[in-house]
Amino acid sequence: MGLNSTEVSRQWATRPDDQRFLTMQDLYQSVKGRRDVSSQYDAALEDLQFGYDDKTVFAVNPKSEDKIAFNNWSFGQAASLVKAPAGYLRTLPPILAAANLKYNVFDAYEKGTRTDLRMLQTTDPETGVSELRSVNATTYGRVWDEQVVRLCQEHIDLSKWKVPHASYASTNPLLATTLYASDRDCYIFLVNEDQPVEIPGDNGKDTLFRGVIIGNSEVGARTLFYKWFLYREVCDNRIIWGMQDVEEVRIKHSSGAPHRFKKEFAPAIAQIGDASTGQLVSAVKEARRFEVGKDLDEVHEWLAKKPGFTKSLAKEVATRAEIEEGNPRSLWNLVQGATSLAKEKKHQDARMVLEQSSSALMKYAEARV
Repeated sequence: MGLNSTEVSRQWATRPDDQRFLTMQDLYQSVKGRRDVSSQYDAALEDLQFGYDDKTVFAVNPKSEDKIAFNNWSFGQAASLVKAPAGYLRTLPPILAAANLKYNVFDAYEKGTRTDLRMLQTTDPETGVSELRSVNATTYGRVWDEQVVRLCQEHIDLSKWKVPHASYASTNPLLATTLYASDRDCYIFLVNEDQPVEIPGDNGKDTLFRGVIIGNSEVGARTLFYKWFLYREVCDNRIIWGMQDVEEVRIKHSSGAPHRFKKEFAPAIAQIGDASTGQLVSAVKEARRFEVGKDLDEVHEWLAKKPGFTKSLAKEVATRAEIEEGNPRSLWNLVQGATSLAKEKKHQDARMVLEQSSSALMKYAEARV
């Protein structure tokens, strides 16, 4: 059972070679090098000036008076924050785009809808050319990609947690890698293939492996997140087969994000690195043994009281567990039934909610171990 996830496969299929890294150290050196030549500052709208040349629009750093060119991402962010039509402005010559952006900034300041912006400036050490990589509200809490990758290096045993095997890894290692970073984000997928989790089942043992996905964007393109899960197989095109027991944490880049990164995210990563297969097996064994009710009515009542489950959904899950697993009273079978139903959800948000709710049920087994 479990889901078949194409999340990593989409990354694998679309990342160019310059966004692929063979080792965590290579990835770290890239994102650290980027942070070393980056700086952020808050700029009051009343002090912002804009200019242009024959190719692009730029902002003037109010402190250094340097002319800093927007890139496509930061221009869209700035336009959105001051309610300017970014798509339309991109069709205009730079002189008109700059004038329109300046007008919207002035209008936002006059109406009091926005007073300042948080700018991220990065300078190419070879050319000395600076670029605005992101423009955010001043409530944006930046967690640097460098911090995330460093945390992984410090707390995950990279002799055990590795890029998953691929048949072409020796001939095309860049294609095989699952360590990515661009100027907008970083994305890491690692597995522990050396320590399989042998789970006893009705028809012998079921061999599963542990995986983790970690991602971030220091420019606001995605939330900071990690997913920890069990799976059956990762194929050459990076589809994860039989993903189950997904635990996920997401942290929005609000003003409290740096604090939550230290207090919540860092300990969670450390726990992933320290997790033993014995604990997992014990929890699954207990989930198989633990019957949440004596009959279906009690099962429905128990499940409907758990976060994410309504009375109607509880009945659906129990029915699916009975059809596919046999015993709908078993906590483990209910988790499998909920996971099976999640696969049929057309909308990603609804699917994610049900996946998280079903994985959370395992905590009731873990508490009994």
